[in-house]
Amino acid sequence: MVRTLIAMGVRRVFPGITLRYRRLIDLINAILSNSVHQQLQIDSLSSQLNDIRQTLLVVSQSVHHSERLILKSKAPWRCVFLVHSVEIWSSLHAIWLAMSKDPRFEPIVVTIPRKYPGSEKLCNEENTHNGIKSRGIPHIRITSGDLFDDLSTLRALEPKIIFRQSHWDADISPAFAAEWLGFAKLYYIDYSIAPIHASGFRASPLYRRASKIFIANDAIREFIPSTLPVITTGHPRVDYLRNAKPSWPINTGNKFKIIWSAHHSTGTDWTNFGTFWMVRSFMLNLAQAHPEIDFLFSPHPALVSQMQTMSNTSSSEFDVFCARWCALPNTGVLTDGDYAGPFKASDLLIVDGISFLLEYQLNQKPVLFLEREDHSPFNAFGVHVRKGVHPIPAEQPEQLIPWLDHFSSGGKDPLQNEQKALCETYFNQQRVPEAILESIANDMAASSK
Repeated sequence: MVRTLIAMGVRRVFPGITLRYRRLIDLINAILSNSVHQQLQIDSLSSQLNDIRQTLLVVSQSVHHSERLILKSKAPWRCVFLVHSVEIWSSLHAIWLAMSKDPRFEPIVVTIPRKYPGSEKLCNEENTHNGIKSRGIPHIRITSGDLFDDLSTLRALEPKIIFRQSHWDADISPAFAAEWLGFAKLYYIDYSIAPIHASGFRASPLYRRASKIFIANDAIREFIPSTLPVITTGHPRVDYLRNAKPSWPINTGNKFKIIWSAHHSTGTDWTNFGTFWMVRSFMLNLAQAHPEIDFLFSPHPALVSQMQTMSNTSSSEFDVFCARWCALPNTGVLTDGDYAGPFKASDLLIVDGISFLLEYQLNQKPVLFLEREDHSPFNAFGVHVRKGVHPIPAEQPEQLIPWLDHFSSGGKDPLQNEQKALCETYFNQQRVPEAILESIANDMAASSK
């Protein structure tokens, strides 16, 4: 139908071309039929015919090009999700799911390798692929790690929209650095729900090139440069954590369940929240002393990758710890990255930072914060978050034992009102994925005019 309409338009725009073509053909036939062999005249007419054919070819190409533009203008916006970490996929899952049901969008998930602190090369795409596959999400794999090959593969998908999982260019292949993604519109949702410490929001190329940055609440705006295109919509992970089904990988039948989470910033050159090396022996002894309690160890993925480049002594100590930990009947290690179910099933979190300090409170359960004196200071929003946790000096982890006895015996959390206020004040948004999709659709429609 589209081609017919365009052809009708061509005949109206070029009414003389067809008539002239027919007259020349008739003239040639007349010359031949009268046995007038005037080669020069025929050559001249043939040359004119070739000129007309070339004109018609150009017109035909214009028609086809116009037809493709019309069809493309009616096609859904193709959105590529570049996924290097299944552990933080929950920040984008609801967006992908909403796009899958919205005819305006065509979402495509692409798994890629990563290079977390401590890793010497790009790796772990296989784990990400398996994690995304286990969640029933169709996806494409880009695995070469070559700048030009990977970028060519991505460009061949012809995305109009790209979501990356984090703003850290160093965590992924240079092919997917923000500076190379100018052929599509970049949108961003942070992998953590909200920054809570002073260095939690740093300028990056992705922020500067993003068409929109979606944030959880207005309290975060004061930490973000006013020049950035920030939109307050709520964060998709909030509902993901609140609505998760309880699951627990340790099958002891114990009633009381604890998650112990360890951040990777164990040194003194970044945020300095990590306490693993300070408390590992204490936590092992605590699990041994309480066989009636389950202890699920949830290390940050980058903490594990750091062990690959540590000295042989440190790496060996980590391996020995893991072996002794896993040998206990009441312990386990969270390895699949999906902590929403264990969050729901557990009763208490022991944590050193960073995002779990906030996220665990969304289900309003007690948090024991193993706190280093030298960690990066909390920002104004982080101060509100800290009101809902019980600080325990990392140098004296035994101070958590009275709290453990209190909660495991059924005691109430004296900070439950602080947690409730945090949730009701800052995380009460509804229909977050829909709000984000509408914002993107409006932006895409405006840019196409």
